[in-house]
Formats: sequence, structure tokens, C-alpha cells
Amino acid sequence: MGSSKRKSDTGNDSSGSGSDQPPKGTLQYMEKRMKNNVAVKRSRDKSKKKSQEAQSKVETLEIQNKHLQSTVDGYAIFRNDIICYKVL
Repeated sequence: MGSSKRKSDTGNDSSGSGSDQPPKGTLQYMEKRMKNNVAVKRSRDKSKKKSQEAQSKVETLEIQNKHLQSTVDGYAIFRNDIICYKVL
């Protein structure tokens, strides 16, 4: 059972997850950071755009709801007028 492969305790083994980080201050590290920063910005921009689109949709639906409520109120008045007319 002692023949199973293990990651080195020193953390120098590059086969494990998370250990593919180049040392800080190197060109590779700076390139990875720049690439990650671009990806994060793109993700945040996408999230912001989605949120703005949802807010715009909410505002549109609120306007539509007000118009529909006005129509319903108008029909209710019209119905009451008809009922009053039939009573006479």
C-alpha cells in the first residue's frame, strides 16, 4: 500500500491541482494575472449588463401593468354603467 503515488510535502510537485502557479514576480505570473483580470472584468461586465437588462424589463413590465390596470378599471366602470342602465 506504500507504493501509491503522493504529492510531495514540499509543494514542489507540479502534478497537483493549484500548483501550476508560476512564482510571483515572474513574467508568466504577470501574464496569468493579466489574463485573469481580463476574464474577471469580462465576467463582471456581463453580469452588470444582465442586471441592467433585467431592470429595464422590470420597468417595461411595470408600465405595461399600469396600462393594463387602467384598461381593467375602464371596463369595470363601463360594466357598472351597463348594470345601472339595466336597472333603470
